[in-house]
Parts: sequence; C-alpha cells; structure tokens
Amino acid sequence: YKEINMAQMERNDPKNDPYGMQNCIQKLKNLGLTPNDQHKMINHLKADMLNRQTFMEVEDDVLSVIIQEVVAPRV
Repeated sequence: YKEINMAQMERNDPKNDPYGMQNCIQKLKNLGLTPNDQHKMINHLKADMLNRQTFMEVEDDVLSVIIQEVVAPRV
C-alpha cells in the first residue's frame, strides 16, 4: 500500500515524477536537437507516459533510433 501511495504522489507532483515532462525537456535540451526536432519530440512525449518512460530509460544508441523515427518518419 505504501509503495502504491508513493507512486501516486510522484504522478501527482511533477517535480517528483522522474518521467515528467519537465525532466524530459531537460534531457532534450542536452541532446543538441534543433528547435523543430525538439518540438516534434515534445509532442511525442506528451502524448503518452510510456513514451516518456522509454525516453528517460533507454541507452543512448536506442534513443538515437527513437528520435530519428519521431523527427524523420519513413513514409
């Protein structure tokens, strides 16, 4: 019960949420993306919590592939 309560508190308090948009945007700033690419990634990340969790947790080589797919999707 205590673990569930802590998880709910983290979700309700963006400052304590490791997958919150604030943390994702900070990470994006450090990647050296263009403003246009940052905008595309922000839209991708704000759409879904799973996208944010993945973005924050994967290794850099996997992150590069994800960013490439979001900013320049193949037709």
